[in-house]
Amino acid sequence: MESYVNQNNSDEDFDNLDIKGRSWKENTQTRTSFLTVVISLRKAKNKEEDRDRILNLKVPTEDGTFGYVFSLRGNLDEDSQRWRCHLCDVVVLNQDHVETHIRSKKHQVKLTVPSHPRCLFSRLESDTEPEIPQLAPGEPVPPGFEDVVKRVAQIQETLDRFHTGPLIGLEYIVELAPEEVGKEPMYVCMMCDKKGDPRVVMAHLNSFNHCSKYIV
Repeated sequence: MESYVNQNNSDEDFDNLDIKGRSWKENTQTRTSFLTVVISLRKAKNKEEDRDRILNLKVPTEDGTFGYVFSLRGNLDEDSQRWRCHLCDVVVLNQDHVETHIRSKKHQVKLTVPSHPRCLFSRLESDTEPEIPQLAPGEPVPPGFEDVVKRVAQIQETLDRFHTGPLIGLEYIVELAPEEVGKEPMYVCMMCDKKGDPRVVMAHLNSFNHCSKYIV
């Protein structure tokens, strides 16, 4: 979750009904639909994370750079995906088969080779990269790193510690960091047109209104 320094007072405050939320027992069908969407979102997220992990696998080349092992052609539809393993020079049809190929004996033997010809790879990464600074929540991004470092939201630790239930619609929550030192940030839900302080934003994320609006 990113943080921004700019405040807009045009949004409506989180009201009491929104903070308390409604009892999910009032509508069993809505609750079932909500849980189904959450499970689907989690599966899609895991699939996306696995895809990013595979596409970021690298091996050293003979000239000191690193080559990306896999490349992907086609869209996110499994039926149209075409994965290429540049180490083994083979085409794999979908992401599940890529995982099987990675575990294969042929691929594992290729990984034991200390270095590989540069010409095998369509994407290369230098082995010398600039050191990216680690920022504490709320700490400003140093000049020159705006394109490679994202500001860490102050509420991020609270989100990471939350295990009571699923949190959805986080992409619509914007943290507005105050320009004055010592003041707490404000939060805006762009989907619900609501705003509030850190003490109510978590309640809003778990409210019936927010969750039902996200899945509709």
